[in-house]
Amino acid sequence: MFDLVKLEFLRYKALLKRKERLILSKEKVPPKVGDVRELLCFPPIYLALVEKKNSYFKAIPLTEEIVLGWLGRSTPVLKVKNVVLVALPFSILQRGYFLYNFSRKIGEIEQKEIFELIHYARKRELPETIQKEYIELVKSRFNLFENNKKNNKKQKRFQMSLFNFKNTMKNFSYENMKIEKY
Repeated sequence: MFDLVKLEFLRYKALLKRKERLILSKEKVPPKVGDVRELLCFPPIYLALVEKKNSYFKAIPLTEEIVLGWLGRSTPVLKVKNVVLVALPFSILQRGYFLYNFSRKIGEIEQKEIFELIHYARKRELPETIQKEYIELVKSRFNLFENNKKNNKKQKRFQMSLFNFKNTMKNFSYENMKIEKY
């Protein structure tokens, strides 16, 4: 008999693209502690914002892949609107402007739930199961987001230099035309 958890993991992996694509949010709501937000990517990643540090938010990732995120009875389960989410046992730091532009608020959690999520992320050990592979994969997706942001900045710088080069060429050819006419 084939392991259903492994099958679920393989299906999840098949959905992932080599390069993560983020979608700009149309519903821009400033992030705040206690928000549950959905990153606008596919498959989606959810974040519970548990703490603010300067312009960064500490967040606990959540998943709707219950079979893959469930590590036992101590795993926090949240129901936000019609979505059931389980917490993953790690935290990340994410910039506020990133959350503002590439996520949407789907709900809020109370202080008690925030404390429970922080405690779970700090204390829960990862078992040597397929769930550990899944959690490591979700962690790696955040690294891809960071790399995409850096590449986008490089692309903008490159495009800007091309733009300046084109303007220089227009000015250069315009000045040459004047010289030729005289």
